[in-house]
Amino acid sequence: MVIATGGHHFSSRLKHTFESEVGLTNSQGGCAITPSILEERKELFKDLKFGMFVHWSLFSLPGGHRNWATPPEAIHRFRAEKFDPDSLVELAQRSGARYMTFMTKHHDGFCLFSTELTDFNSTQSPSGEDFVALLADSCRAKGMNLFLYYSLADLHHPGFVKRGEDWRSYVDYYQGQIRELCSNYGEVAGFWLDPGPWHGRDYNYAVSETYDLIHDLQPHALVMGRDFFEFEKKVPELPGQMSMTDDFGEAKPFPVGPPSPSNPPFEVCETVNDSWNYNPSDLNFKSPETLIRKLVRIVGAGGNLLLNLAPDGSGAIPAEQEAIFRRIGDWLERNAASIYSTRPVACTPWGYIVSSPHCLYMHVISHGGGIIEISGLNKKVCSARRGDEELDVRRQGQRVLIKLPPRLVDPLDTVIRLDVDETKLGHS
Repeated sequence: MVIATGGHHFSSRLKHTFESEVGLTNSQGGCAITPSILEERKELFKDLKFGMFVHWSLFSLPGGHRNWATPPEAIHRFRAEKFDPDSLVELAQRSGARYMTFMTKHHDGFCLFSTELTDFNSTQSPSGEDFVALLADSCRAKGMNLFLYYSLADLHHPGFVKRGEDWRSYVDYYQGQIRELCSNYGEVAGFWLDPGPWHGRDYNYAVSETYDLIHDLQPHALVMGRDFFEFEKKVPELPGQMSMTDDFGEAKPFPVGPPSPSNPPFEVCETVNDSWNYNPSDLNFKSPETLIRKLVRIVGAGGNLLLNLAPDGSGAIPAEQEAIFRRIGDWLERNAASIYSTRPVACTPWGYIVSSPHCLYMHVISHGGGIIEISGLNKKVCSARRGDEELDVRRQGQRVLIKLPPRLVDPLDTVIRLDVDETKLGHS
């Protein structure tokens, strides 16, 4: 195993820009997109590591989780009396999430925002609310990065359902809504465009046009399927493939090498149980430990975890889901430095090595204690620490040997910090 650390140090100016501005955007506004802008934002996206995906709409009402095509009359039952954007953002922050992806319209066509293009939207429901506006305001006030999910498919729109001569009118319709989302809610971090199962020759969504439209209005916004890439539930095996979304909503694969700081940004989307939508009968919840292990695996591969939260039809956050997010937050609070702003170095039989600007971190997943061996590390290890306790380190040729006492082993993830010779890491 040869380990390369690769430079990913960001200047303090760029870090300050990112931390002080909402949505991975800068406060200038209105500037034309350039490759350097997107490249900066892609790197900053890689820093975030953990996000909250929010699946919530008409399908969250009783009985709605069974079918994408929620009956349109369900709009008359959509009161959302317990939806609290501040509580939602505060839970995301408490869990350690650095960004949120919120559903603005799912495949049923119901819009959770004010739109002039259809009455099938939340402002026309008993709630009377523009939920995108409520959440965008809260994210902006609390410094949370906001991505907007939007379904390219729409089972409520006749132009989409018939797919005939009216197809272009449907594309104009959905692009009009993208224009509204880009124009009415301030700067956002990016867009998550989802064709669902409707893609191919009969579905020319003109995604390239939409991509340009977004960047005309939101120059810094990242677009899923073009600027960053998604895997559903499965951690990618790298080297392997990622998929770019073409104009027809098709996933076009392209090769990606082993985990590396230079790989494209990606996220793995996961659920806390087996359902994306609120489903009170689905009690098969994953343990926080299982999800933390998955987060570590994803970070070790160079990606982000986007973990789904499914409020109920009233907008309330189910207690079981909230507890899982809080437990993850407890772990991230203790281990933040080994997760955020790191880049992949190596996958090993016992776990993962990642680099931060000033040190390396070992995530030891399967090791009972004793000697841990690292081969091919051509950097001088100055010290190794597990929490406050310094570990014995010695070098034998191309191998670094670290002695881990069994009493320091964490069965979930033993995090070890390696301080290395700063001049040999390539950081400035």
